[in-house]
Amino acid sequence: AIGLAYPCEAPFSPDSDQGCPNVLDSFTRYMYHSINSANNLSLQYKREAGNSFGDPRLDFTLYTSIRNAQFDPLFDPNGVYAKFPTSLASAWERENYPCVEGAYCTPSFSDVDKPSSQPRNLFLNNTGLNLKVAHVIDEATDSLFEYGFNYQNLSVFDARIPKSELYRPNQVYTDDKGQKQIACSLVDNNPNDPTLCQRGKANGNIYGGYVQANYSPHKIITFGAGVRWDAYTLYDKDWNHRYTQGFSPSAALVLSPIEPLSLKITYSQVTRGVMPGDGVYMRQNDLRYAKNIKPEVGSNAEFNIDYSSQYFSGRAAAFYQALDNFISQYAQNLIVTNLNQAIRIYGYEVGGTFRYKGVSLNVGISRTWPTTRGYLMADSYELAASTGNVFIIKLDYTIPKTGINLAWLSRFVTGLDYCGFDIYLPDYGTAEKPKTPTDLAKCGSQLGLVHMHKPGYGVSNFYINWSPKTKSRWKGLLLSAVFNNVFNKFYVDQTSPYVMSPDMPGTDAIKRAIAEPGFNARFEVAYKW
Repeated sequence: AIGLAYPCEAPFSPDSDQGCPNVLDSFTRYMYHSINSANNLSLQYKREAGNSFGDPRLDFTLYTSIRNAQFDPLFDPNGVYAKFPTSLASAWERENYPCVEGAYCTPSFSDVDKPSSQPRNLFLNNTGLNLKVAHVIDEATDSLFEYGFNYQNLSVFDARIPKSELYRPNQVYTDDKGQKQIACSLVDNNPNDPTLCQRGKANGNIYGGYVQANYSPHKIITFGAGVRWDAYTLYDKDWNHRYTQGFSPSAALVLSPIEPLSLKITYSQVTRGVMPGDGVYMRQNDLRYAKNIKPEVGSNAEFNIDYSSQYFSGRAAAFYQALDNFISQYAQNLIVTNLNQAIRIYGYEVGGTFRYKGVSLNVGISRTWPTTRGYLMADSYELAASTGNVFIIKLDYTIPKTGINLAWLSRFVTGLDYCGFDIYLPDYGTAEKPKTPTDLAKCGSQLGLVHMHKPGYGVSNFYINWSPKTKSRWKGLLLSAVFNNVFNKFYVDQTSPYVMSPDMPGTDAIKRAIAEPGFNARFEVAYKW
C-alpha cells in the first residue's frame, strides 16, 4: 500500500469538527493495494578482438522490458473524505465541494483529488539495442578506438483509462459542470489550459551514437576523449510531437606514477531531452508540456585517487556537477518545463579496505552538497535530497573450506538542520505565498528558503551467503539470507525527500518522508548453469 502524509495539528476524519483549515493537508487515507511485476529479456552477441586494428571487438545487445504496476484504492472514491465547518472553507472549496452554509463541507475522495481516486494499471515498456565496436590501437597499453550506436523506445500508458476519456484536438466534450468545451483549445498559448486533451499514453525514442578513444604514449600516462550525439523524440499525452537533441563531449587523463597508485581527472557532459513522464500523469487531464522545452545539460568534473596493494586498497574522490535547464514535472504546477534555477552539486568520498586472509574491513565517509542560488537545496521529488555525513563500516569474513561468507554492514548518517532553497517555490515568502511562522523565524524573509530538519540515524544489516566449492556437483548454487535493520531502529532515510507541496504554498504542507522498515529478513535461492 502507498500513501502521502502531511502534518496537521488534528488530522481530518469524516467525524472530525476541528483540524487544518485546508482538507488537502492530509493524504494519509489515500491508500492503495498494489501489485507490481517486471519482465525482462535480453539477447547478446560478443566477438573478442584480435591484436590488430582491423580485427575489432563487437558487442551487440537487444533488450526489452515490460514493467507493470496496478493500484486499486482501499477507499471508496465517492465516500466522504473529510468533514469540516463551512466557515473554515475557502471560496474555491465552497464552489467545488458539497458545502451547506452554516453547517459542514463533506468532500469525497474524488472531490479532493479525482485522478488519485481512480484505479490504475500502469505500463512502462522499454525496448532497444546497443552496438559497440572497439579497435585495438596498441595491445600492450590497451589503447582503443571505439564507436557505437544505440536506440531506445519508451512507452508509458494506463490500461485502465476508458476510451470515453480520451480526447483529440478540437473534439467537443461536456465538462463536469455540463458546459460544452473544445479539447486542447488553448494548449499552444496556455500550457495550463484546463480543457481536456489526452491520449492516455506517451511514446518516446532515443537515437544515439558515440566515438571515443584512449591512448597511452607511456605506461604512466593515458589520454582519453570522446563525443556522443543523442536525439530525443516524444509523442506526448496531448497529441504533440516534440524533438530535442544535443552533443555530449568527454575527456580523461590518467596518471600512474607508481604501480599501486592511479590519479584520474575526468570531465563529461550529458545532454538529455524530454521523454515520457510519470505513468500516474497519464490520467492527469490538466498536466501540460511547455511548448518550447530545451534539452537539459549536465556537466561533471571529477578527481580520483586509487591505491591498491596486497593488504590495503583505498580511494578518494571529489566531484563537481552542474545541471542546467533541468526538465521538471513540478517546477510549475502541472507543467512539464525547464527549471529556471541552475543546480550545482559538490561532493567527496574517502574509503579504504583492509584485507588479511579471509577477513576484510571496509570503512568510508561521503557527503554531497546540492545547491542552487548559493544555498543548499531543499529536497525535490525528482532531482536531489540533502544529507548529512555518511559513514560506512563493513566487516566481511569467509570461513575457509566451507563456502560460507558472513558480512556485517553498518551505516551512520549525521543529522542535518538548515535553510534550503525550494526549487518548486522560488517566490515562497511573497504576499501571495507567505511563509509559515517557523520558516520566517528560522530562515528570515529571503524568498524561497524553507527550514529543513533531518534527524541522524544508524542502521545495521547482517548477510549470510553459501556457495559450494568450485568442483562440487552443486556448482552454481547460491543460498543467501539477509537480515536488515537488525536492531529494529525507527528512522527516515535522509534521501527520502521532505518536500513542500507545490500545490499548497504558504502552508505547513511538508510531505513527510516515509519511514524505512523495521527489522526484516529475506531468504533467496539462486542457481546458475
